[in-house]
Amino acid sequence: GIPGIMIVYTDVFSDDEFLSDAHAITEVAGNTMFRVIGKMITVTDDCDIGLDLEDEDDAPPEARTVLNLVESFHLQETQYDKKSFMGYIKALMKKILTHLEGKDEEIAVFKAGIQPFVKEVIGSFKEWQFFTGESFDPDASMALCRWEDHPRDRRVRPCALLLQARSAG
Repeated sequence: GIPGIMIVYTDVFSDDEFLSDAHAITEVAGNTMFRVIGKMITVTDDCDIGLDLEDEDDAPPEARTVLNLVESFHLQETQYDKKSFMGYIKALMKKILTHLEGKDEEIAVFKAGIQPFVKEVIGSFKEWQFFTGESFDPDASMALCRWEDHPRDRRVRPCALLLQARSAG
């Protein structure tokens, strides 16, 4: 990126902000998704600054612990069972393919990457949390999050995955 300019990734369907280059982003699932390691932060209603407290007992009494990406981008948790998730993801995949119309190489990459990912999510469904953007648009993209072992410090950390059919601006 350009020094001093933050890139914010928005959903192409809802315009909701989901991610910025302030987070370490890795492309996964055949470059169809962004993977971001999040962290839990402690926030209070009168303070927008996230407190990265090792010991939650040090937090002010009115504080709450949240995932930094959820807090930063005002993501809204939503619930799915397997059947409703499959209905959602099929409709979203169709919408993304329409969005990519005429871009044959991108379509091939998307199809090759998304299918194994959806299979993985269904196979480990109870491990995932689902978040829509701030607008709570049920037809737009979402972030999926689960806890994973992080190799750098061997701590379990939240990992968010976001479909890459997004615009950057």
